[in-house]
Amino acid sequence: MSKTAIIIFSHLPEIEARIKDFAGFKNTRRVSALFTKHFIELAKNTHTDTFWHNTLVQEGQNFGERLANAFESMYAKGYDAVVCIGNDCPELQVQMLYKAIEEVENGKTVLGPTTDAGAYLIAIPKKAFHKTHFLQVKWQSS
Repeated sequence: MSKTAIIIFSHLPEIEARIKDFAGFKNTRRVSALFTKHFIELAKNTHTDTFWHNTLVQEGQNFGERLANAFESMYAKGYDAVVCIGNDCPELQVQMLYKAIEEVENGKTVLGPTTDAGAYLIAIPKKAFHKTHFLQVKWQSS
């Protein structure tokens, strides 16, 4: 087993289309499905174990809990590091994933910042993950 896992953390396309309807429900659902497929394939191109944590498998009452539980579930499976990406950053390239994998496997936490103060990538080695601290972050806020 690889010591690192990649999580694609996103909603199912049907849910995404209800939340982020930017081009009509059917078009938004189609775009979301294409993006999700693209990012799963991109992650698999790194030859790293890849998991899609979609709406059906996410556990928790809010985004922070669902994200923390996704990381925790990968560590519980025996992974020493987790790289998490969404399905909404078209600029993400495989080289960026390779670099994040290299850094997290060397014990570093990696954040890929976005212009809206969010992150397109979060990579955390198991020894640096503290769920209580993770849950204190004000996720999806200004």
